[in-house]
Amino acid sequence: MRFVIGYGLLGHVVFVAIIILGVVVGNILYFNIVKDRISSKRYVSFSIGMILNIIICLLLDIAAQYLLYKTFLRYLTNAIDTVVSSFIDLIKLQYILAWFIIPIALVFIYYAILSVLAYMKEYQAWVEWNKKYGDGDEVIDSDPNNKKKKGFFSSIIPAFKKKELKYELKVNDSELSDIPYTEPLKLMKCSKLSQKGVLQIGKTDKGYVMVVNNKDHEDKLKGLIEKFHSVNDITAKMPYIAFFSENELTVDNIKDYGRKILKERRAKK
Repeated sequence: MRFVIGYGLLGHVVFVAIIILGVVVGNILYFNIVKDRISSKRYVSFSIGMILNIIICLLLDIAAQYLLYKTFLRYLTNAIDTVVSSFIDLIKLQYILAWFIIPIALVFIYYAILSVLAYMKEYQAWVEWNKKYGDGDEVIDSDPNNKKKKGFFSSIIPAFKKKELKYELKVNDSELSDIPYTEPLKLMKCSKLSQKGVLQIGKTDKGYVMVVNNKDHEDKLKGLIEKFHSVNDITAKMPYIAFFSENELTVDNIKDYGRKILKERRAKK
């Protein structure tokens, strides 16, 4: 274990720093891949990313410990460890606790409690939203007081309740129209209609298609996909065409998409 946690004080500091780095990277992966999304592909991608994150951090730590204590740098490292250890020995433990550890621990506990309360409030709002707009699978209780109790307890055990609630990608039938997504020239007309404020969204065999050339329409698209995909994936400039479902999102500039369609047709000939 020494080659992982380090042979001295500096090695321990490097080990803790790499653990913090791994946690930060894991956080980034979680919020960018799976947060508020239910696609199984995203959970698989997150799991693979976390495994690679752990392996890379472990290799990085081993390499750092080897560099610090097994190469010519060990003389400098040992000197720093000796100086710092001697300085720590001069300070009594109770002073360290009083000046540093106890205040930091109290601040940590304070913000941890605030975080838990904020999460409970946010999750309760999420549950209420799902009851209003979700699938309607919730159990209805005739006793309103009992219903409030269930809402409270469901908010403090989210790990079990949240799995029962699912998002569904659904567009109102009244908003749907026929989008000629296989006809590049006709899509230009849809683009002009979108620019004028006429919503251009329709169904495909795998999900939905939308022609976007209007900021309000782009906000509409982001609202539809935000629970399944990252809105940052929409990088094409308007006007663009978006194919989307619960599991897939493809966005192309109208002109680029038209060139692809024409190229595929020529290849078939």
